Amino acid sequence: MAGSPPITIDQNMPVDLKQVLGPGVSASLDSDIGMLKSQRIFQDGLTEAAKDRADDSLATAKTFNELFPMFDLDVPNALNQYNPDQQRVVRLRVRAYSPDDAASIANHVALAFASYRAERTRKSVKDGLAMVTDAAGKAQSKLSSIDAQYRKLKADNNIADIQEYIRNITDTLESFRTKKALAESDLASANARLASLKVDLSKTPSTKSDSVTNQEDPVVNNYRQMEAQAETELANARQIYTDDSSQVKRAQEKYNNLHKKRIDAEKNAKTVRSATGTTTNPTYLDLQAKVSGAQADVDGIQKSLAPLNASVADYERRAAEIPAIETKFLDLQRDRSVFDEQYQKNKKWSEDLKAASEGSTSQIQSMAEASKITDPVAPDSKKYIILAGIVGSLIGLAYSFAIESFKLPVHTSWQLAELTALPVAASIPMMPKPLARRHYSEIKEGGFKPIESFRYMAFSMMAKENRPKVLLFTAVGEDVDSTAAAAEFAVAMSKTGSRTALVDCDLRLPRLSEMFGVQGRSGVAEILGRTILPGESTDLFVSTEHDNLMILPAGAASSSGLSDFVTSHMSGLIEDLREKADTVVINCPPVDVFADASRLAQYVDETCLVISAKTTGYRAIPVAQEILQKSGAKGMSIVLTNGSATEEPFGGRSGVTARR
Repeated sequence: MAGSPPITIDQNMPVDLKQVLGPGVSASLDSDIGMLKSQRIFQDGLTEAAKDRADDSLATAKTFNELFPMFDLDVPNALNQYNPDQQRVVRLRVRAYSPDDAASIANHVALAFASYRAERTRKSVKDGLAMVTDAAGKAQSKLSSIDAQYRKLKADNNIADIQEYIRNITDTLESFRTKKALAESDLASANARLASLKVDLSKTPSTKSDSVTNQEDPVVNNYRQMEAQAETELANARQIYTDDSSQVKRAQEKYNNLHKKRIDAEKNAKTVRSATGTTTNPTYLDLQAKVSGAQADVDGIQKSLAPLNASVADYERRAAEIPAIETKFLDLQRDRSVFDEQYQKNKKWSEDLKAASEGSTSQIQSMAEASKITDPVAPDSKKYIILAGIVGSLIGLAYSFAIESFKLPVHTSWQLAELTALPVAASIPMMPKPLARRHYSEIKEGGFKPIESFRYMAFSMMAKENRPKVLLFTAVGEDVDSTAAAAEFAVAMSKTGSRTALVDCDLRLPRLSEMFGVQGRSGVAEILGRTILPGESTDLFVSTEHDNLMILPAGAASSSGLSDFVTSHMSGLIEDLREKADTVVINCPPVDVFADASRLAQYVDETCLVISAKTTGYRAIPVAQEILQKSGAKGMSIVLTNGSATEEPFGGRSGVTARR
């Protein structure tokens, strides 16, 4: 029989959708072969063969137990040269009590598998289609709600375009401020001129001695003063309004009328002659007229300043409201972008699944009827069982000895250095369990003092020319925990004065968050899931009892760890952490158990492998080192736990030893 894989799953699909589609869609060709070899498929084939051969004995448990161990599959190379990743030919080999029985069983096993996979794929596609259709509908509903909020916000604030609105407010405010500044400058000049004229007037005598004097007609003086005041009002109006406005036109008309009246008065003026010995001083009269004109200028400018001050205050109020309005617009635009992306993705997945449900998603066909073996051999099950038991025992015993011979633990830092060619940055001496538990529980306390080995590690990091800013702690082996090492090193770094951020990236088992009592709080999971943007993560950091040390919790627990998050979100998180602290210490699950540490290794400056001298196997360390190297780790060092207090540096006089 020949087969091709079902439709493929988009890796960007959410986890719950992958789980729904997985059983019927994501199966590989190898998994299909495994299913074809399963007991269920063989039992279904036996049942149908019993009906076909009209022999009920074929469907019994005894027949199944005798024939299934001899059921085998063959993938012939000669028939799988063309596109083996997308299509594969499999040959079924069935042994039975007669050639006809064997051929019938083989044919019905192939049919049972084809039917099973087709039905499984149809169900998965149907369930997945219902899920993405519902998700697309919810996203579309959310988009409609956001659009309604967007329109209401624009209507409430009378805004057609937010950017154009901001430019208009800014430009108009700047224009009014400029006009106000010019008017205030003119007012200062007018006040200075008025004060100067008043001083001159006070120094000038009002009369003079003369036998005959000529005095100008006072009507002319009166028109001259009114004309000067009208000219000032015209100039002020032109500063505030345009030349074609009604205010400027009225001021121009007033000035023209007074100017004409002054000219006419000068033509008809009569000189008053005085024959007395004392006459009014013309200079004094001239200064009086100038003082009146200057006072009129001051009054006119002050009058024009009032509407300017009101306009400036009004637009300053509008400008102050811009950040809040703009924030609302940006929040709605961001939310719309997020839900539009969700809608488009779900719509595409819905179309793909519809096409898959309407077409053939599982191509399995029987290429030829089963051929009969002319000289069948009856099985001797007892002989095969005894022989298989003996051989299996020997192989298992040899395998156990081979495995155990490569699991020798590494006891000292010099052994690690020779094995890995990596520096041992710190070593933790082995402690009795009560002391170890007390030491672990005291790390979060403000009076806790790190052991000398971690103090040295912190000082040596600070002394490096290109000191690593972001360090990743990960264990080697499932029974080794890097939590205490990461936390104690972070405390040691904070004691040097370096602003230190401790980050819990173990989303499956957030021991670091539990140590500092911040489990369940929002953190890494929410940032990577874009529930909270990296730039808004400041509020998620929790201060500790140690100066210069803060912790970012793991956030919502996840059984899949970091594997479901987009790579760009991880790099964005690391860059945001670099900006918020001088030193960033990240704790991850064991590197050889989960892929979380290998995903982050390329973004950090140095990776610290936490190894136990008591339990870590000899061969596990190079394997972990190779995993990190292939993941793009820039630098690596080792932290040894459960070491000997007498053989390791700083062991004999460390803080922990002193407590003992």
